[in-house]
Amino acid sequence: MARINTYPNDATPQGNDLILGSNSAGTDTKVFYLDSVAQWLNTSGSLGIIGQSNYIYKANSSTGSFSCPDNNSDALLFSEVTRLDFTAQSVSGSLPADYVASLINKRVIIGNVLAPEKFGIFELRSYEQLTGLDVYRATLSFVEGSGTLDALGTYGFSAYGLATEGGGAQQTYGIISENGSLFDIAVTNDGDLIVIPEGSTEPVITSPPVIVGTEKVWYTLGAIAGGVTGSPTPLRTWQWQRSPNGLTWTDIEGATAATYTIVLEDAGQRLRVQQIETNVLDSVTSSSDPTGVIAASIFADTVYAEIAPVTWGQLTVQTWD
Repeated sequence: MARINTYPNDATPQGNDLILGSNSAGTDTKVFYLDSVAQWLNTSGSLGIIGQSNYIYKANSSTGSFSCPDNNSDALLFSEVTRLDFTAQSVSGSLPADYVASLINKRVIIGNVLAPEKFGIFELRSYEQLTGLDVYRATLSFVEGSGTLDALGTYGFSAYGLATEGGGAQQTYGIISENGSLFDIAVTNDGDLIVIPEGSTEPVITSPPVIVGTEKVWYTLGAIAGGVTGSPTPLRTWQWQRSPNGLTWTDIEGATAATYTIVLEDAGQRLRVQQIETNVLDSVTSSSDPTGVIAASIFADTVYAEIAPVTWGQLTVQTWD
């Protein structure tokens, strides 16, 4: 019988390749189709490595198998990963061309399923089909990561949704802290990595803010915050605005405190304040009702005259009269 190392190496396993094994009792030698083994892994809820250590079929995964052709060492930094090879999907056995095409300019994640602290986040830039093979090679751009891609590790792959404007992350990757607490990590549109504690909820402003104070130049207005829910506790900021008609509003530069002193430019205008509440999941804004038309100061039309100074020597009894 030939030794295993005398057989040719196969860098791109195919679904109709045969795997040598035995029956469950270990009494009969058998061969299995790669696709059949993959289908069993999927339906049984198992996670298995097939062929090279960096090929994987993951239970309930629509992405099927993938390979990291850069992984030619025992430990590869995620920042050094530049390519991924996709083969037939484990569920349907179809080519993954449509799936890979849907990921162009989006973010994907490779994570060690047994060591969640080891992961890499990438942008998928482009892809091509390898000549004569049902393999699609994608080009990656590294965004963020931690740890190394180990040759004997067990890895999963998935799309990694970007944060949308005014909304939280669409998809996250779960990690467990040293004390067993569950957290999710996500990436914003700006490429920032955010950590989301278990049980987090988006901020909600349950009632609008209210303005109090005298609506007149040189007087100070105050903002009373509306009710807020959300976890972690949202961070509050303010923005005062002015409007000539109560319809179009412009931010007042530097007016970001809970109080605002009315200035000359506000005379004849209307004012309002915006309450902004932000946590790791979202940012929401609520506007107060506008003030009435701001009254001008009684000193606005004061006329100042130049008065010639009088020295002490010029003062007489008549002067005091």
